[in-house]
Amino acid sequence: MSASTPPVTANDLKRSTKCRGDARWSVWLYALVAILLLAMVWGLFVRFNGLGSRPLAVDEYFSATAVRYVLDKGVPEFPTGGYYMRGLPLQYLQAGSVLLFGDNEFAHRLPAALFSVLTLVFVFLYARIFVPWPLAAVCVAMLAISGWEIEFSRFGRMYAAFQCISV
Repeated sequence: MSASTPPVTANDLKRSTKCRGDARWSVWLYALVAILLLAMVWGLFVRFNGLGSRPLAVDEYFSATAVRYVLDKGVPEFPTGGYYMRGLPLQYLQAGSVLLFGDNEFAHRLPAALFSVLTLVFVFLYARIFVPWPLAAVCVAMLAISGWEIEFSRFGRMYAAFQCISV
């Protein structure tokens, strides 16, 4: 030991041990964050991957038809005189999407997928009121990879928008 190096004291050893403990904790925290980010990225990927590759389902067809009438007449009025009022705000958002991307499955489903992503943000903000951010992130990751949530985010109806507004 040289003259310029101070001797190691008991307090130095305690601080050294504490730092090593914190380092182990930070490794687990980084691992948790990495796993949660992977889950969220995967959840986002499966929400948007091939969004327009499948034909519209029967229920989606009713919404898509109403959107076409919104684009033609400004209101979702069917030729028989009836109005399709379910999810009316979403119909107008879908009409905007159809104007931007054309009349295809992707354009009809995009607003629901975007509402689903917005729901993830709102769930995180809501959970942060009650729990620390790692637990709020776990809530969001579970929601992001939930098959039920992914299914409804890829369904061109009002369910994802309703959930987003409800949260």
